[in-house]
Amino acid sequence: MRLLRKSELPLLLGFLFLFVFLIVDFSVVNGYFDGFDSDVNDFVTYQSGSLVFSFFIGLTNLASTSVILVLSFILLLFLIYKKRYKEVLFFVFVLGGAAALEFIVKNLIHRSRPLSGLVDATGYSFPSGHALKAVLFFSLIIYLFLRNFKSNFNKGVFVFVCVILTLLIGFSRVYLHVHWVSDVFGGFLLGLFWFFFSLFVFERFWK
Repeated sequence: MRLLRKSELPLLLGFLFLFVFLIVDFSVVNGYFDGFDSDVNDFVTYQSGSLVFSFFIGLTNLASTSVILVLSFILLLFLIYKKRYKEVLFFVFVLGGAAALEFIVKNLIHRSRPLSGLVDATGYSFPSGHALKAVLFFSLIIYLFLRNFKSNFNKGVFVFVCVILTLLIGFSRVYLHVHWVSDVFGGFLLGLFWFFFSLFVFERFWK
């Protein structure tokens, strides 16, 4: 049996995340997560005037469409300045494709948001767009800049910070009661699928 090539690993990971996403999607559509989602939202407490509340408001704003667009524009200018044109195209391909993917899936599922949202949120609930954008943006950050760190320790810290920020942004959507926890899982899984699938396709195309 032929061993898996290194270049095929992103494709394998992509379809693995897609498979798990489809399981979550199926469970959401059939209401299997309803009880769990409600229990988690009831368990999460908040105080609108607290420092924690302000912290999560800041985190959730970090993955808003407007902020992601501004940060992406700055990063693209940096990559163009460094003449990393391949990565410019990959960056645009990933984020542009993710926006289309999010729109399609949200409008296929038609899931309603929680009724007790603490901030304004429009559109359908599944999957969480903030979770999707966060996992893609920070995956791209890791892909683009991990090589700049020389020591394994610094690389580990860099990846750890990116992962923690992604998870906290996802949790902020549940904390603010604008998403169910399964929406956040779905956003993470769909984002990871799209990142690894895009990486495989783009590397093949570029060659």
